Amino acid sequence: MPVLIHGRQYKTVAERVTEIHKTNKGKALSIETDLVSWTEGIVVFKATVTTGSGIFTGYAYEREGASQINKTSALENCETSSIGRAVAAAGYSGTEYASANEVENAIKQQQNDEFKGQTTVAPKPLTKMYTDMITTLDKHKDHDALNKSQKEKIRTLVGTKLSMRDKEFIEKYHDITLNLVSEHEARAKSETITKEK
Repeated sequence: MPVLIHGRQYKTVAERVTEIHKTNKGKALSIETDLVSWTEGIVVFKATVTTGSGIFTGYAYEREGASQINKTSALENCETSSIGRAVAAAGYSGTEYASANEVENAIKQQQNDEFKGQTTVAPKPLTKMYTDMITTLDKHKDHDALNKSQKEKIRTLVGTKLSMRDKEFIEKYHDITLNLVSEHEARAKSETITKEK
């Protein structure tokens, strides 16, 4: 049964997988996963779903220790998310592309954050990659895809003097924000296409 989050219905990955198996009963179907990388506590998975309609992929990444489940199961959590995205790409997403699992995980991570600009005696300045992430966050800090709490946290982050010691916060906020913005824009595009028909 889909999960209601902020007034939207999100299917779990298990529901999507069950649905694709039911729809393709007796037909060619495969779901394959590939561990792309697992370095410095970052896990990246790719899932490939093949049906009679084509080949669909989904990627996911997780950071070890970023949430309670990732303290022990970052690998499994990442694989599940990649499957959810690949199955969504195959058309089994319901009304939302992100799965309930992904959205709940992102919300829990943000709720557990208490960002307090960190300082060190000699902090290393941000590299270009991280300053670009901050620029992107600043650009999206008032986006409709974000709730009030998320907007406030991003404003706090971009308004703080940051160093490389803060890179994990920057990466996490950057990735979560882009996922939410992409989901919002994909939904808006889909609604526009539906209206035009």
